[in-house]
Amino acid sequence: MFKVVLSLALGASVAGIAFAQSSPFPGFTPGNLVVSRTVYAGDGSTIIAGQSLPPVCPSTAVCGTAKATDNGASPSPTSNNNVWNNNKADGSFGITSPIFLDQMSPTGTVTNTLAIPSNMVTTSFSSKSELAVNLSTDGTALTFMAYVAPPNTIDVSNSNTPGRL
Repeated sequence: MFKVVLSLALGASVAGIAFAQSSPFPGFTPGNLVVSRTVYAGDGSTIIAGQSLPPVCPSTAVCGTAKATDNGASPSPTSNNNVWNNNKADGSFGITSPIFLDQMSPTGTVTNTLAIPSNMVTTSFSSKSELAVNLSTDGTALTFMAYVAPPNTIDVSNSNTPGRL
């Protein structure tokens, strides 16, 4: 059985925490694969087309603001809106989402899923720097990086994070 330890991005510092599960989870079994994933939790009202996105500040003297091109809807065949299109206006666009760890047997069957409490940490679409799952050298802990931010927070992990110059 493994414990899960999160490596959290807290501004420029990193900290580790372990958490107690609120629902029964049988744990991870040696020999199985653990796959991290995230699911976008926003909807059309999460972002409104035309709203200002966090500032883009290449230096302290130059600071501009991009406007959202699309609302917060996830892509669908029946909608022209697509939250990910906002990267056209803001090349650093990102939005936080809940984290899940799926345990898979060697044959590829999902045996269970651990939902990481999103009131503790989230990941960020479209950032790819977090959610790499690592096994500790003593084989007792899984670690990954996440952000201390609620779901649907804009630009937590990117170069134009509000308040960061």
